[in-house]
Amino acid sequence: MLSTETILADRFQLRESLNSNPVRQTWLGRDLQRRDRVVIKLLAMGNGMQWDDVKLLEREAEVLQRLDHPRLVRYRDYFSVDDQNLWFGLVTEYLPGVSLKQKLESGYTFSRPEVLWIATEVLEILSYLHQFAPPILHRDIKPSNLIWGEDNRIYLIDFGSVQIQFPTPGATFTVVGTLGYTPIEQFGGQSTTASDLYALGMTLVHLLTGCPPADFPQESFRVKFRDRIPPKTDIRLITWLECLTEPLPENRFPSADDALLELQKLNFRALIAPATESNINLSQTDDKLTIQIPCRFSLQFIRPMRHTAKWLVATTKEKLNNLNILVKSGVFVSIIITLIILEKLPIPTGKIALFLLEVIAALPLIGLILAMPVSLIFLVAILTSGEKYFERISLNFDSSTYEICWHSSAFTRRQRGKLSYIQEINPLCLQDSEGNFHHSLEIVTQEPLFFVFSRRRTYRIGQQLQEAEVKHIQQEISHWIGNQNHG
Repeated sequence: MLSTETILADRFQLRESLNSNPVRQTWLGRDLQRRDRVVIKLLAMGNGMQWDDVKLLEREAEVLQRLDHPRLVRYRDYFSVDDQNLWFGLVTEYLPGVSLKQKLESGYTFSRPEVLWIATEVLEILSYLHQFAPPILHRDIKPSNLIWGEDNRIYLIDFGSVQIQFPTPGATFTVVGTLGYTPIEQFGGQSTTASDLYALGMTLVHLLTGCPPADFPQESFRVKFRDRIPPKTDIRLITWLECLTEPLPENRFPSADDALLELQKLNFRALIAPATESNINLSQTDDKLTIQIPCRFSLQFIRPMRHTAKWLVATTKEKLNNLNILVKSGVFVSIIITLIILEKLPIPTGKIALFLLEVIAALPLIGLILAMPVSLIFLVAILTSGEKYFERISLNFDSSTYEICWHSSAFTRRQRGKLSYIQEINPLCLQDSEGNFHHSLEIVTQEPLFFVFSRRRTYRIGQQLQEAEVKHIQQEISHWIGNQNHG
């Protein structure tokens, strides 16, 4: 019988059951070799299990071994265990984050920019899956299978319904999918790449309206959701969603690439989500866009220190949670024995308590003394880094002009020009002298000089930014310029 702390395949330890199904079990576990968390899917022979279930699990393991995409769950192992019952196990990496279903159930309301960003993320994944020959079809896209990762990216999980070849006419097939998200052709065993697009479309409708697709009325197999879309939603977005969810596959977008291209043509904002802990300060009104970028010192030193502190806290919590129950019991018993011994000693308990309080009170002073070398290092860095490390940048845009300001402790330097001068806005990934790569943004302008002559100027800003931050700034500026040009 499988239970917590059971070790499978001499490597994977079961830690926490994620469902209550006795035949198809999912566990959060630990890889004792790599010392990290994993997800273990287990299938028990007998008790109503069908051979089709085993075939699906084997197919999932086969497909996962072929995939190499940063936002798809990664394969770890596939094995069988004979423990009274015969178990088949599939192990994948654990993706820290929360599913979109969990966010919906918690009452979270997805904004339209967030829905568009999620659509972009998933379409990029589908574009990768569908480029295989034959295409890899997920066949079960829904909120519970989409993870909003801690790194602010969307991940696609659970390939238990995956299909890797087109069905043969007359052949038997296994019906898979989830009611409301599954297109009609999939119930007939005729899944295509357009079937995944339909499931994505219904998922986006669910996120946008908060209403499960199965609850919507239908007319000639067409789901009627238009009247449930939030007010003031751009009609072009509604039309795009209706194209994704056409009842007939041939009436949907031909491919994920086509759907993504059409979405990008709509010129919506915030298709790229900023980093969760972004230090970028962005504000916008009807007539002005302002972007504040912190100094390099803050990005290079302060932010990593904050990340390190969070990592230490998380690691400590994990270590404490991973303590064996016997160790925890031993610690508890030791505390009890110590208290009993202290009670029996001739020294008054009050003096012992006072001594312990003095030790606790001295801890901050001890920490301060230990931190002095670190503080000295930072002081040296401040004195030797120069003004550039402490230079903040602000980007200001209105309906016709732009302004780039470099703010240092001594003075502020400005560069102004017409919005029409901006020719390119490029995200960069540059390598420094030590071989480290850093992301930044490049703004290229073509400014008039005199008569018919002009000069090309390049401004590189935001060194040490995260890639998502750079892309977010690029998108906001591009969208602003596009709106002003069409205004």
